[in-house]
Amino acid sequence: MPSDYTSSPSATQAPSPTPAQDALPIARLPVDGEAANVASITQIVKMLADGLGWSWANAVHKAAARTITAILTFAEKAILNGQSGDTNPAVETTSPPAARKLLWKISLGGVVYLRWYSSLTESGSEWVVNAHWDGTNWQFDGAGAAIRLRLFAFGTNGFSLQYNSSGAAFAEGAWVNALTLANSDSSLAAKGDVKAKRYRSSGTALVAGDFTLGAGWGDTATVAVISGDDTAGTCTVTAGGVGMAQNPTLTLTFKDGTYTAAPSVIVTLANASSDAATRNIKWVVTATDFTVTWLGGPGNGDTFIFRWQVTGH
Repeated sequence: MPSDYTSSPSATQAPSPTPAQDALPIARLPVDGEAANVASITQIVKMLADGLGWSWANAVHKAAARTITAILTFAEKAILNGQSGDTNPAVETTSPPAARKLLWKISLGGVVYLRWYSSLTESGSEWVVNAHWDGTNWQFDGAGAAIRLRLFAFGTNGFSLQYNSSGAAFAEGAWVNALTLANSDSSLAAKGDVKAKRYRSSGTALVAGDFTLGAGWGDTATVAVISGDDTAGTCTVTAGGVGMAQNPTLTLTFKDGTYTAAPSVIVTLANASSDAATRNIKWVVTATDFTVTWLGGPGNGDTFIFRWQVTGH
């Protein structure tokens, strides 16, 4: 009586090996008149059934997750969908590479490639054109400059657009920053000239408490009508009370923190209701503030409009 056989993808039908990728099956061929013919035919049938079961269990299109150890080559467009119901293509690397690792390589024609690298060291990734990492240095693909875009969570710069045009193998530190965005304070730095239709500062708005009036303005003097920030702005000083004297001072402490070095500052006295012919001023600058001195003597109720522009280095 015939019997049913359920294939076993991990079974071994000797002398054939256990089904596996690149494993060659061995069939025991029957010989006319031998009593072992039934066993030989049974071995062949079971071997084919086990092999078919292994193929179904390891099909690329199967729903369950599987591990692919060989290189996959797609001759046509491949659609990679995410979880059930997700129609967006998705590829997930669940084991983060400890060092720089190539994730994607795209031919740009000829010998030049666009490569996508990832690294756990700085928790980020790099897009590189016309250069590849050999484990020690960067090697050019072909003629022309190498370009790199870096996005990193740690390190000095979170965003960097870099280049190297040496034409020879170069070390990691030989990349030249064309444009960077610092992680610490989001400051943007460029190697060349930066051009724009107009520039607008967006620092913290100044208030009266950011200014210090010297005693020469009088004991009831005020600073008000304030606009702008550390980079540029205007304020009005009104002298008053007793204690007015020659050469009074006004100090602005930078609202958004200390500069790396003393910046360049330009101060003008736009209007003075006293000593109108004397608008001479001088100022000194530090990394934390600037102090302007009016070279004159105020009268009670006199107003003075100061304007400034600051450029950091």
